[in-house]
Amino acid sequence: MSVLEISEEASLKVLAVRSEESDAEKLALRVAVSGVSGVEYSYDLAFVPVEEATDEDISYEVGELTVIIPLASKEKLAGATLDIPQNADQGGLIIRNPNRPNPL
Repeated sequence: MSVLEISEEASLKVLAVRSEESDAEKLALRVAVSGVSGVEYSYDLAFVPVEEATDEDISYEVGELTVIIPLASKEKLAGATLDIPQNADQGGLIIRNPNRPNPL
């Protein structure tokens, strides 16, 4: 079950960055909601060893990439997409998330 969708372009970018790491094929992309910034969530994306996934994490494959979502971030990331910005000059990755933090 995938929580966070990953666009093909974002997947290629993540795999390219991961390929520069030692033991690249043993690394998963961990995506977690780390807090709130204004009316949006803020995120922590990191490469972690695949074996660091716990029973509480959601772990799934997107092509050659293992994705790990901590259980605490599951509902906040449900339906979101990791993508590249539409503005090519921006660089990096963005998360298009239909979910918003409760302002109260």
